[in-house]
Amino acid sequence: PPQVETFNMAGQEVDFLSGLHLPEPWGAQLGKALTEGNLQQARKVVAGCYSEKLSAFRPPARTVSVDLAEAEDLLQNIFILRAHMVRRHDFGETVDWSAVLDGDIESNVSINNHPHLLLLARAWLQTGDTRFRDHLIKLMHSWLEQSPRPNIGQGALQWRTLEVGARAATRWPQILAIGSADSVFVNRLFYPMIYSLFQHADYLMVHNMRHLSNWGQVEASGLLSAALILSEHENSQLYRRIALRRFDYFNREMYFPDGVHTENSFYYHSFPLNTQIEVYKLARSLGTVLDTSWTGVIERGLEALVWSALPDGSVPMVSDIGPRKSYIGGFQKLGRSLFPGNPLFRYPVGVKEYPGPPPGQTSHLFPYAGYGIMRQSWTPQSQYLLFDLGYYGTNHQHEDKLNIILYAYGRELLHDPGIYRYSRDEFERYFRGSRGHNLVLVDGKGQRRDMFFDKRQPYKGVSFPDPDVRWLDRKTHILAQGAYRQGFALKIHPLWYYGPRPQERSSLVKVEHLRKILWVKGEYWVMTDYLSGEGSHKLEQIFHFSPLVKSHSAEGIDPGKVVLKGNRLALSTNRGVANLAVMQVGGGDLHLRKEKGKKNPHVGWTSLYGELPAWDVTFQTSRSLPTALTTVLYPMKPGVDTYPELYTIRQDAEAAVFDLVFADHTDRIILASSENGSRVELPGGFFEGEALLLRRPRGGRFELYLHEGGKKLLLNGVEIALPRQ
Repeated sequence: PPQVETFNMAGQEVDFLSGLHLPEPWGAQLGKALTEGNLQQARKVVAGCYSEKLSAFRPPARTVSVDLAEAEDLLQNIFILRAHMVRRHDFGETVDWSAVLDGDIESNVSINNHPHLLLLARAWLQTGDTRFRDHLIKLMHSWLEQSPRPNIGQGALQWRTLEVGARAATRWPQILAIGSADSVFVNRLFYPMIYSLFQHADYLMVHNMRHLSNWGQVEASGLLSAALILSEHENSQLYRRIALRRFDYFNREMYFPDGVHTENSFYYHSFPLNTQIEVYKLARSLGTVLDTSWTGVIERGLEALVWSALPDGSVPMVSDIGPRKSYIGGFQKLGRSLFPGNPLFRYPVGVKEYPGPPPGQTSHLFPYAGYGIMRQSWTPQSQYLLFDLGYYGTNHQHEDKLNIILYAYGRELLHDPGIYRYSRDEFERYFRGSRGHNLVLVDGKGQRRDMFFDKRQPYKGVSFPDPDVRWLDRKTHILAQGAYRQGFALKIHPLWYYGPRPQERSSLVKVEHLRKILWVKGEYWVMTDYLSGEGSHKLEQIFHFSPLVKSHSAEGIDPGKVVLKGNRLALSTNRGVANLAVMQVGGGDLHLRKEKGKKNPHVGWTSLYGELPAWDVTFQTSRSLPTALTTVLYPMKPGVDTYPELYTIRQDAEAAVFDLVFADHTDRIILASSENGSRVELPGGFFEGEALLLRRPRGGRFELYLHEGGKKLLLNGVEIALPRQ
């Protein structure tokens, strides 16, 4: 209909050139060349104009950090692929840009995102060595020759819209800016890239992701980047308007009010956030003010990375994530540049010393995303625990509600194994399933939120914040609680499937899992897993002991040493680093085992830099429900191999009562399963409430250290006053 605006991709190069309205003197020169039919001169004029324009975006050489050894490898067409893998591949004389290695599509993603071409550009900028420039030009020309833009609906691997958007937003603008001052680069490559960028924009106008996904945000970033660079083209305002309209939708739907991306993976939080930041920086460098609400989205997104980061500055490996350690230092640096008044960006997480006060708040709850962060301080030696309390996520999900990651005294002690690659095999089932997380299995079955999830309506039936979440942050402690209520079932389907199979649905066991964690700040954690339902079931409580990261490579990942003592104690015993003791309260019926590198079924793996062995520890029992498993997680500093003796006074479905005996004091702890608490008898008295810690110095008497929900405490016939919380 006449009132409907339509758009068609440009078919010929002349459509691009005739639509340009360049500033003078470039405009007159282009007009003259086109009138004379001198296509070569027209291309030269366009290259000169845009090299001048993009010189404003050129970074100083001193600000660029480059792995020169990897850049040298690239001169021989040896690529390190990092999209859900860490793989070194020699392409030989010619790079095949359509290659898919071992049937894994992510290998193609890795090369067509063009991080390797940007690395060559940066190596050239830093060193001035023209070998890097010349090979960059050679590789880019080979990509352009092998990758003509397909027509509408005729997909090609090099033109997957995710990579189209990422190239246009994060790689090509930087490459063009770096090359803008070099006559050889400008003469040989500037025009072909500028023209292809126009083709990228046209392609993104008619091909875009329509369901909620990070793809839509990355695509819109690429489209807006092209609109900013090609602002002299008659289509640029249309590109910009469409890109901003898509952003308004995707950013509204895909960032929670607490700043976290709705895919609930901090990797897939940082990926689309970074593409938007790059476009935001490009706009600023070009003096363009964007009519969008971006500033708030970017600031909240950067804040979320800081709040969630482990004390060494690394990104938590929750849900799908790149199989390597990644750090937030670059994002914090951007935060300091873009938002200099925000205290979260002034103090770099993971840096031992910094001239300035850190933020006063340390722990943080993301009420919508559902992540709780317990943090002692902002130093690398801090205690830290991430508690996954909430939402499943709109994409890239794992069956991991109530999972924990624990860090203390310089390293991660309990980790999430992550995922190495997207493959239809047992590794995928392990990494994405509950077995690959610090959780509880029921009858060998894991969580199955995907059975009740509609990707087309990802928020259907979901309450925000999760009504089961409790987060009580006090001076002496944090008490946190969450629940998983959707039952346990087999996971037998392959990757990227369409709905649960009948065999999976029929295997569903209606058991609910409530997890409660008490952190005695700066000391240790007490965790209760309360399982409710009917009948008797096999229960497996799993802990993934973190491997030692001796270097950031497969060769540097060491599973370390884990020792089992009796049936209630597992501890790591690695020299010169922090260790962890996992101690069970009660549990005379428990069976304890450790496993690493097992297959069929897969147990004991990490995805760090490969599919590599790492220790899984499992406490197993069979019990009638309801029941509870209560565990003490006690971190030990480097060089310290002592941990408290644990004496159980009571352990049942209602409460755990026990003593932790240290060299200089004893802690008596009560943790009730119900948030309303109950009357719990203890030697010399009773307590009515949810949580209690009494501390007795050696040779002294028990005194109140902390309580939660306390109504009454009687000790040796004397009622002890309980302060208000």
